[in-house]
Amino acid sequence: MHLIATIPGGWNPNDEGVFYIDQSPGDIIFLSAADTDLFMVNRAYHQLRAKDSNLPTLRLANLMYFKQELTIDTYVEEVVSQSKIVILKLLGGKAYFNYLCEAITEYCKENGIKVIMMPGDDKPDLNLMSSSSEPLKEVDRIWKKLCAGGMQNCKNALKEIML
Repeated sequence: MHLIATIPGGWNPNDEGVFYIDQSPGDIIFLSAADTDLFMVNRAYHQLRAKDSNLPTLRLANLMYFKQELTIDTYVEEVVSQSKIVILKLLGGKAYFNYLCEAITEYCKENGIKVIMMPGDDKPDLNLMSSSSEPLKEVDRIWKKLCAGGMQNCKNALKEIML
């Protein structure tokens, strides 16, 4: 499991810079803007992996680094392209991450990679969730487990994702 290292660079008239997300590919990509989500998924994954070293590999990244189209395009080419499933837990829905959602959805659809999109809070967003490649019922079940909180719920959500 790898957390990201970011290197600011490039030029931007807004002085925000372009981030390169230096991350090796993994089977499962989990993207969220909430550090608590990333922390919990990381801990749950490591506990599961301690019991089964043959689990798919997991990569985590904070959505706050995905502000520039170049960052997104590079990440899709270098990391998403080699994954089996991408999970986006989006606070505020697609509107805040429109280009990211479009780029990942389009690439994954063309290349047979599963996509799960879910809200980053406890309010259902059927428009967002139905953008997933997986059935809405499955997406809802995984989202509810992650919303319920706690280590066991997070482990159960990961197990369902890894099936």
